[in-house]
Amino acid sequence: RDLAEKLGVLQNGALVLYVADRDEWKLWIGDASAPAFMGRPGTVKDFMQGGAFHEAKQALLNTALAEGTAAYAAQKAAAPADQPPPTTQRLKLITDAVLDALIFKLEPH
Repeated sequence: RDLAEKLGVLQNGALVLYVADRDEWKLWIGDASAPAFMGRPGTVKDFMQGGAFHEAKQALLNTALAEGTAAYAAQKAAAPADQPPPTTQRLKLITDAVLDALIFKLEPH
């Protein structure tokens, strides 16, 4: 929350944080962006009831992780044995998947 406020996305937008030493992803959705993220009208308080907001954020991250990992595995399988993609490519592909999913959810339709 503090970092989202510092970066100006507390109300509008999103903040994605990757903690490398724990291989952990965090996602903050600004209050005004929550209805777009959830795909329906409501407030963050509404969406938090029953854990729906947390579950939606976790689902996005889990899907992106699976997509990025699968894309990395495909690149690794297609690469010559002596020239595999760098291991950092996996993180890049997961990051791409997270950003693509957020753009799709938060971009005005």
